[in-house]
Amino acid sequence: MDDLVTRFFRLCTEMCVDIGNIVLAQEFLRPTDNQTKCYVPCDAYAHLLALLVKYVGCVTNTAIKINLLNKVLGIVAGVVLQDDQVTQTTLNNMPYHRIIIRLFIDLNAAEPVFETINGQVLTAFCNVLHILNPNKAPAFVNHWLSLISQRFFMDTILYSKEKKICEIYAQLLIELFKFLSPFFNDECLENEIDILHKDTLQLLEVLLDDFPEFLCKHHYDFCGSMMIDCIEMRNLILRASPSNIPMPSPLTPNLIIDKLPEIAPPPCISNSFANNLDVYLRNGSTATLPSMLVSDLKLNETNSTFNYNVPLINALVLYVGTEGINYINSKGRFLFLTAILNQLTYPNSHTHYFSCLLQYLFNVVKEEKIRKEISILVLERLTNYPDCPWGLLVTVIGLLKKPIFEFPCRDYI
Repeated sequence: MDDLVTRFFRLCTEMCVDIGNIVLAQEFLRPTDNQTKCYVPCDAYAHLLALLVKYVGCVTNTAIKINLLNKVLGIVAGVVLQDDQVTQTTLNNMPYHRIIIRLFIDLNAAEPVFETINGQVLTAFCNVLHILNPNKAPAFVNHWLSLISQRFFMDTILYSKEKKICEIYAQLLIELFKFLSPFFNDECLENEIDILHKDTLQLLEVLLDDFPEFLCKHHYDFCGSMMIDCIEMRNLILRASPSNIPMPSPLTPNLIIDKLPEIAPPPCISNSFANNLDVYLRNGSTATLPSMLVSDLKLNETNSTFNYNVPLINALVLYVGTEGINYINSKGRFLFLTAILNQLTYPNSHTHYFSCLLQYLFNVVKEEKIRKEISILVLERLTNYPDCPWGLLVTVIGLLKKPIFEFPCRDYI
């Protein structure tokens, strides 16, 4: 019986997609008419699935409803992955997009039966989108991004009372950043990747405007999943600040950062960095930490771009002082300094600490080439001024204004 149910849903999914693709291929219709006709079978199928989830079992038996939903979503995902492997193209994925988003909207209707299983429904959809992430289904990437950017989907997920659902959504964004990052090694982005990059920037701008606390909490993980060249995306993330914290202009005359009340409290961030650090500290002595950086931060993987453990560097930078920078070679310092720059966000104690740390490093390092590396990294992030993080602007202004640094007089500036 279970095999028959699985086959039924699979055939229905394939039929909807085939009908939708036939309609989309009709050249004598306008594109909008094609889309409207494509939506008809997809919407009908999604409504059928929603009704089955609603009425299967009794009202109190939520497990059977969620099991059915997981089965249906798993079948849809399986068909998407199969098509992705066969076609290797980004075309004609609209029917899948429509089925998933229409089913999501129907199952989040204001009905008592759906309200009792709301958290499990959201988790099921986030899980299926994780299965279909761009690294596993690259041909589906544009419609996948459209799904996680859809306004009703975003609002429902990010306003959810269950914190774990927001964590899953954050993981979806990390998968997106990991997919995009390698393409930034090319001098010129291909057209499709360029469009994907612009759509990602639009998504980040929406999050920056409407969900800044979400970006603040996860900035550590988001920035850690990007390549060094993703400056514009990184700056958008680091610009986020909680809506209840005022942002004094870094250009304010006689601004004394130490006196700002916002500098006292630490920021709200994810705890993933602490897990990395705890594992490290359990296996070694903290007294020898700086001298162990060279060997312990390196990876044995030959396919890694820098051969360094980037997440561990990002975790250590929250606790390590100034000694380690003199023990690492230029590639390691590059990542180490980048991790410091990733902490320069809105006014808070971490931003203040790392702003002071970076300025202190610039002053006390033994070699001029390290100062040059600091300068290059800082100035690179100013390329899209004024859309830069508050902490970065404060740091640059500090380097420019304080005579002890002689920053404008350096030959490489």
